[in-house]
Amino acid sequence: MGEADRRLEPCFPVREPCLIEAGTVRAEAVLLNLSAHGALVTGVPAVPPGTAGVLTLPQHQARIAFEVREVDMRGIRLTFAEEAATPAYRQAFEALTGTRFPPSAAAA
Repeated sequence: MGEADRRLEPCFPVREPCLIEAGTVRAEAVLLNLSAHGALVTGVPAVPPGTAGVLTLPQHQARIAFEVREVDMRGIRLTFAEEAATPAYRQAFEALTGTRFPPSAAAA
């Protein structure tokens, strides 16, 4: 999915405890917003863009691999790869946003 396509995805405000593991950082954080292929997380020390990691949503027993897209005053913006969306993550997405996880572009 291209950057322009990502920006067209709906982004849902959430407030969910999470765990971030990226590089040498392992920290409890707060998920502020969520889209099918990305998220904004706050409460984490700055992690350089391009760093790979894993976002864990303990209350939903879900994990998803990410890459740090950018860091700004609100927090760390994450990008999820299409293939990283496990069934557990899709269920967590649906529970947190109240909407169905969008079908993949490849399936369309």
